[in-house]
Amino acid sequence: STWGPPLSNQMCQALLLVAFVLSAAALTPAGAQSLTLSPPVLKNSMDSLTISWTGVEFPSAADFVAIYLPAGNPDPLFIGSVPVTSAASWSTGSGKVYLSLVNPRTDYQFRLWSAPAPGANLSVVAVSPLLSFANINEPLQGHLALTGDPTEMRIMWTTAETGTPTVHYGSEPGKYTASVAAVSSTYTINDMCGAPANLTTAFLNPGMLHDAVMTGLTPGQKVYYVYGDDNFGYSSEASFVASPGAGADIGIDTIIFGDLGIDVPFTSAIEMQPPALQTMHWITRSVAPLVIHIGDISYARGYAWVWEVYQSLIAPFATAKPTMTAIGNHEFDYIGQSFAPVWSNYGTDSGGECGVPYESRYHMPAAAGAAEPVRKAGAPRNVSTSYYYSFDYGNVHFCFMSTETNFLIGSPQNDWIAADLASVDREATPFVVFAGHRPLVSSSEGSQGTEMDAQFIDNIEPLLIKYDVDLAVAGHVHAYERTFPMRNYTLDDDGLVYVVAGSAGNNYQVPWMENDGLVVNGTGHFLEPPWISFRTQSFGYGRITTNSTHLRFRFYSDQANQVHDEFYLTPKVWRK
Repeated sequence: STWGPPLSNQMCQALLLVAFVLSAAALTPAGAQSLTLSPPVLKNSMDSLTISWTGVEFPSAADFVAIYLPAGNPDPLFIGSVPVTSAASWSTGSGKVYLSLVNPRTDYQFRLWSAPAPGANLSVVAVSPLLSFANINEPLQGHLALTGDPTEMRIMWTTAETGTPTVHYGSEPGKYTASVAAVSSTYTINDMCGAPANLTTAFLNPGMLHDAVMTGLTPGQKVYYVYGDDNFGYSSEASFVASPGAGADIGIDTIIFGDLGIDVPFTSAIEMQPPALQTMHWITRSVAPLVIHIGDISYARGYAWVWEVYQSLIAPFATAKPTMTAIGNHEFDYIGQSFAPVWSNYGTDSGGECGVPYESRYHMPAAAGAAEPVRKAGAPRNVSTSYYYSFDYGNVHFCFMSTETNFLIGSPQNDWIAADLASVDREATPFVVFAGHRPLVSSSEGSQGTEMDAQFIDNIEPLLIKYDVDLAVAGHVHAYERTFPMRNYTLDDDGLVYVVAGSAGNNYQVPWMENDGLVVNGTGHFLEPPWISFRTQSFGYGRITTNSTHLRFRFYSDQANQVHDEFYLTPKVWRK
């Protein structure tokens, strides 16, 4: 026979097996595509993760790996992505990317987006296992704050569960002679007042927020400490310098800025602030022992994962330098807020957070009469902070206002500001610095000449003039400006100097007010008003230092940490 000898049973079985394997391979669709994680469980926050994919049938430079938090969100609702072109081998259908991610005390998931056929739209073709962290109770997000008492220092941090949160501290590294238990609180999705903050696709359980006050400190003392739990584990050791107390001969050194935000090592689905990381770098390296952030803190705007990243990014300096804050529009503003006059431009900038995450995470000194109900009925009370407050630090009295709540004459806040400034001991603290998020004075488009600015000038500036405030610092406008001494937009040697220092991170820049009369809507030349001494749209931060006779203010550019503006003040009260 031309077919040759008959096949043995063993040969027939072998041929059938080969035929089965070949047919199975031919019928295997894009299911061969896979997305894997290494390691499958991360030990610590910010540990490195490798994400690998194989078997992509129609690789394209448009393909990407999407990041999901919460992990169960629908396919379109990812927090960010990494392009497959980050891997040199992407065109082969396989590759690897690397990420360092914060520990949010819950799972992440990753999904590979690619075209299932030539010319088709991108869709999810592979899903990773869930990524978890070994210790959801890892003590994270530590940040210090002054209490107003120079013998105390507050520390706050986060874990998933309450446990027995404790701080151990002492005057020598590794030798802790005192301990204090923390009190714990949290907030829920029901505390949010609008979208996206009250959506399950945007909200994350913030865990337990622990709050402890170290006491018995010596002013100016170097203190070493750890925070955590015997069962959950402790943080690495950190240190800070205690408040120097008040005194006319006690000079200070502090960083001051507004509008910081975050950036992340992937393409975010929401707006990021790329200059923020450079600002954080210079703040961390600075020898200044105090940081002041005057509003627009994280720019979460209702997306809870941003708070997780922000609190982790600032920890290197916030665990070493007490960080004092003011509330901004992106922490508080929402439709239905109790103070929203027709001339105001309060809107939806908090993304439905209505101040809850901010005031739960930041506990500023509580001044008598400073707390008042400010959110809609049914929302939780002011849980841990004052929106306006003051403290003494060396020879400076700092007074903070809330620009987002009622500041008009006759309001509790206005009365409190007047009483606070009237009570300053100018023998002990000859310098007075006033701060709030929105500027009372600015030459930017959308600020100068608005009814909002006019209300600040009518209701707040007279108090600053009456009580000889030396300097007023604000953010909100993402630029740096410094005025000559002035009042009501008029040069006046008995007025005060205004500084806008809102260029720490947010890269949305509004133009200066167009005032050459040639064109309108910001398309002409931007002439400096006569009351402006210096202004720039460089990113950076401010720094205040004092000695017994002078206050020195410097504005540092992020690009090379160089001083772009500098001026000196003597206490106004001495000129009386």
